[in-house]
Order: sequence, then C-alpha cells, then structure tokens
Amino acid sequence: MNRTITKISITILLICVLMVTSMYQLLPFAKNGFGNAFKSKNNNDTSIASNMQGSTSKEQQLQDISSLVANNGGDMKTFKSESEYLKAMNAPNRVTTAVQEPIATNISQRIIVLDYLTSQPLQNVAVWIDDMPRFTNREGVVSTIIDKSRVYLLVEQDDYIPYMEYMEVSNNDKVIYLKMPSDDLNISAVWLSYNDDVANLLTQDYGIDMDDNDIDNATIEIKANVDADEYRIFQDGRLVLQNSTGIFENIKLKELFLVGGNISVQIHF
Repeated sequence: MNRTITKISITILLICVLMVTSMYQLLPFAKNGFGNAFKSKNNNDTSIASNMQGSTSKEQQLQDISSLVANNGGDMKTFKSESEYLKAMNAPNRVTTAVQEPIATNISQRIIVLDYLTSQPLQNVAVWIDDMPRFTNREGVVSTIIDKSRVYLLVEQDDYIPYMEYMEVSNNDKVIYLKMPSDDLNISAVWLSYNDDVANLLTQDYGIDMDDNDIDNATIEIKANVDADEYRIFQDGRLVLQNSTGIFENIKLKELFLVGGNISVQIHF
C-alpha cells in the first residue's frame, strides 16, 4: 500500500538512565518505536538501531538519536531517571480538576420593595436585574426566574435613593427598603450664643439668667447634615420662628424661653 504523508511532527520523551548497560538495551522502544515512526517517511526500519549499534558511547548514541529526531521535525527530551520523568509529566495524577462557581438553574426569585419609614409596598419601582428592567406590582413585588447564582441588582424610584448590590440568587424573598433623602435627616446642634457665651442646647445643660438685660440679643443657629429648605423653632408645640438659613438673630430669650415651657426645633427638606 502506498501512503503519502505531507508532514510528520514527532515528540519523543526519552528516559536516559545512567547505568553500565548499553543505551540500546535500556531503550528497546527506540529500536521498535522510532523505526516504526519513521517507516512511512524513510522506508528504513533499522536506520536508528544500526546507528546506535555503531556508537562507542551512550553520549554519542544520544547525540545520534537527537540529531535524527531533529532532522525529521521532532523534539527530544532526556531525563536522568524514571522518577524525574514521572515528576515532569505529572504521571501520578493525569486528571485535571476544574473548580467552577456553581451555576443556578431556573431559580424563582421574589423581590419586595418597601418604603423605609412606613414599610408600605412601593408600586411601579424599577428593579434592574443585570440591566434588564422589571417593575413592582401593587404589593411592591417583582417575581422572576433567574438562571444565574449571582446578579447585579439596581432598584430606583423617583424621590428615593437608589439601592444597588450584587445579589446572591435564592428561593428566599429579597426585601429592600428604599429611603428618601429626608429619612436620614439629622440635627447635630442647636447653637445658642449671647454675651460671648456659646452652648449646644442639644447636648448640654445650660442656664439662663432671666434678669440679664443682654439676653434679648441672642442668636440661635440650627445645624443639620443637609441643607434644609426650612428651619423652624417651636414653643410648646407652636411655631414661633422659621427661615431658610437656620440662623436666627436678635432673639428675645425672655419671650422664647418661658419658665416651665418647652422649646423644640425642626427642619424641613
């Protein structure tokens, strides 16, 4: 039978054990395997064996084999021992195990969106799951089937602070509370200053001498964590002062601070 081979690429991994025995005896596969490998190209089964038999040393035999393999487009590697060969080839464990994050399959996920202060459901809230929008119903619920174990979640509604996270998908309900900016309003200080005295009425006790004539020229400043639209001062629940800056000047303390009375402040955002 005539066979045509256009290209042969041979990689030979050769174990060379340094012993007194001749190379030809240690590597019987060189005699059989190499000859068979080159048979179709050279039609010469005994070319390598005859070259090895005519060599005078193991080093020369290795050089002859390496040259012949290289001339035929192959590559040869030598090892000092079988254990070195097995270590290089990872022979004891030829199975490669790939660790992959588990992929969820068709998990039914419910997302419930509520108002932060009232815990009431929010309708028509945009719930984005991996850039795909869905909208809550009257119960504030979005139900969907997800085929991933982890998705990017963005929940947004007008007048509310957007909520976002990388969500682990599960069969459990995901409850989200949306906040308005005003939900986190905080009054940090109510500064009272008069006659070179300054006190934070929120954090410290402060006494006022009602007989002091200078207390009718006081200043009250309300400090908050936002720039509020309006600042208010109440006396016994009745609104008595308001402005948009939070700074109240020329306050008549004798009229504002009544004995046994209650003063409160409020900001509107």
